[in-house]
Amino acid sequence: GESVAGAVAQNWPEFNTLWTRTFTESDGYRAKNGLAPRLSKIGLVTGAVLHCLPALEKSVASRALSERSLKIIRVELSGSGQRFVGMKYPVDDEALGSLRSALSALGEERGGASLSGFVDEPLSPLQGKSISWLTSPPVTMESFFGAATKGGAKRGPPGIVGISQNKVSRPVEKKKKCVRGKTSAITSFFNRK
Repeated sequence: GESVAGAVAQNWPEFNTLWTRTFTESDGYRAKNGLAPRLSKIGLVTGAVLHCLPALEKSVASRALSERSLKIIRVELSGSGQRFVGMKYPVDDEALGSLRSALSALGEERGGASLSGFVDEPLSPLQGKSISWLTSPPVTMESFFGAATKGGAKRGPPGIVGISQNKVSRPVEKKKKCVRGKTSAITSFFNRK
């Protein structure tokens, strides 16, 4: 069982040398020698962020367009494999300073409340009705109407409406088709003037 990397190193040593050097040069946070960096720093705002969303949006309003959209992302740390879910946010000092000032302005607008004024509440118990709804199968046309679709009304020939209990039926008027001319393909419809 020879590895692919070992086979490349043995059969194409010049290619292997160039590949290793390129890999090593791109191992950083900044682009150099025309290579995109393989590592990146990502700011992640986690936890209950809905109460401070206006401040987050205001703090990135003057940033570049690529940094303005606050996307929800999942990140996995390469060392430990630990995963986080949060809102992507720029990590430079200017962005963090702008966020701090926007949060303090938001706190003043809300009557002097600061971020430390927020308290995590304990989880409330699940309601039985919610559990029942989550564990029951979805409603379909057949399950909603029940017996009516399983053998109730019988269908008659097209154009006739029947009521099975009273044996009453009446013909249904058919709409007249408007014929403008024969068309052999749909493209002829679009070519008409």
